[in-house]
Amino acid sequence: MLPITNTQTTLVAKLENGEEVRGEEAIDVPEQEGRSSIQSIHLEPAVTVSPRVVDAIATADCIVLSMGDLYRDWE
Repeated sequence: MLPITNTQTTLVAKLENGEEVRGEEAIDVPEQEGRSSIQSIHLEPAVTVSPRVVDAIATADCIVLSMGDLYRDWE
């Protein structure tokens, strides 16, 4: 496994009600029941992919992508 980037970044979720939630923990553990669903997720600041990762993907025999635990918030 390789980190996709070496840049310090923050995961930001935009909710259907327009609210933005910052940080994986805050996104993953809602502060209140009934919070709006996630509309989109992005990184701030935007990052570039590590050249080492690009090379690893280009030469890989198999790539496995996992949904992770945020998938349940997108239902």
